[in-house]
Amino acid sequence: MKIEVFHKILKSGCKAEESKLRTAQRLTNLISLFYILSWRVFWMTMLNRSAPDAPPTLALTATEIDVLDRLVNDRPHRRRQAR
Repeated sequence: MKIEVFHKILKSGCKAEESKLRTAQRLTNLISLFYILSWRVFWMTMLNRSAPDAPPTLALTATEIDVLDRLVNDRPHRRRQAR
């Protein structure tokens, strides 16, 4: 089920259960961020399953793509274009 995939992303990907925050406000803020992040990962997972050749711009902004390109070292960086 898709809800199980979402919760797996939340639990395993974000490691939500490992949080050591002590105040309710901080924990609420962290969980809110984790839910947004998990939803985006889940959405991109489902998108990739249904349209594996879709361009990354369908799910990510140009800034997000640039950040990920810099973080992931499994391929050469693209030459930066003048903006």
